[in-house]
Amino acid sequence: MGFAKKLLFMPAVMEFLSSGRFFRMSVGRLLQVAAVSGAIGGILVWCRLLVGMLEVFPSSGVSGIVVFLLSLLVCLYVTTHTLWIRGKEIASSEDSDIVVLPIVITIIRMTGEVCATCLVLIGLGGCLGTWLSFGALSDIPLDLPGLGSSDIFYGGILCLVYCSLAALGVALTTYLHAELLSLFVSMARDLKAIRGKDAAPEAVLERPVASAPSGGDEPAY
Repeated sequence: MGFAKKLLFMPAVMEFLSSGRFFRMSVGRLLQVAAVSGAIGGILVWCRLLVGMLEVFPSSGVSGIVVFLLSLLVCLYVTTHTLWIRGKEIASSEDSDIVVLPIVITIIRMTGEVCATCLVLIGLGGCLGTWLSFGALSDIPLDLPGLGSSDIFYGGILCLVYCSLAALGVALTTYLHAELLSLFVSMARDLKAIRGKDAAPEAVLERPVASAPSGGDEPAY
């Protein structure tokens, strides 16, 4: 019987899945792999983009192009480093009765952090790049307000303000969704704890009461 029980591996599999360790490790390591591969591929793409833009754009606007491309490079760093940090956080988190929702909450927050930071960086790079390139950034195939404006100063300010407001909206939206899910998880845990406390007195009441000793024996004092 002992050998037969060892062959029945599904209880161990079910316990492993219900603890959430498999999902946390899988998602966390996938995010870290994506961070490493994204960093390598992003640097290669950035280098090709830099060479291509320097060949196309006039020399008078090179400084603005370089500033804008540097902002994109910082965006690449922000994305990959955030993926690595959040992936490590998910992989090393503790076991919980609620398995998937904590992972989803972390990913939602990570998305807001990356998008909001990158939007601010792109807006700042677009603003400074527009000023330093004397409007040459209007030839870049990016649909950003202000890059194609005839007024260079106004176009740079418009790009920065638009991207900053968009970053604020993205951060508020993603964190709001993450906090709503966190509230749902907290309510579920509190409800489970309350049920556990209610079940404990019932278990005590259901215990059989020991019968009094028969035979008329009186207890000794």
